[in-house]
Amino acid sequence: MWATLTVDGEFVRGDGVPALEVMQDFVKGPDQRGGTLVEVVEIKHDIAMWINEEGKYEDQRVNHRATMFAHEAKSIRTIDYICGDVVFTGGPDDEGETMGLTDEQLAYVAQAGRIAEIGFPGSGIWNMTGISL
Repeated sequence: MWATLTVDGEFVRGDGVPALEVMQDFVKGPDQRGGTLVEVVEIKHDIAMWINEEGKYEDQRVNHRATMFAHEAKSIRTIDYICGDVVFTGGPDDEGETMGLTDEQLAYVAQAGRIAEIGFPGSGIWNMTGISL
């Protein structure tokens, strides 16, 4: 399984493992043409968050939920932020191939789509909502 989290907070699950081209199409900006550079942000529990590497420079909107999720997992610096839609997959297997999310991992990343309140990194919003990283 895999999942997407849009800048509008829409969280959608997909089956299988998406091809790189699918992830590139999802994270690219609406006005982009051609290939997109994707970057992997490693999250706890062997979860990968795929982002548009140049989303900030392409004036994509900040993805507050993905940013907060990455901050609380200590996957990005507290002054950093994520722009654009993101894709979640499992981490790599022993041969470096991307794996799908397990049911447990999917439930974990689904928390990012359920945050009703956005706060500053480290503000404890995750703890207030019962999410434990």
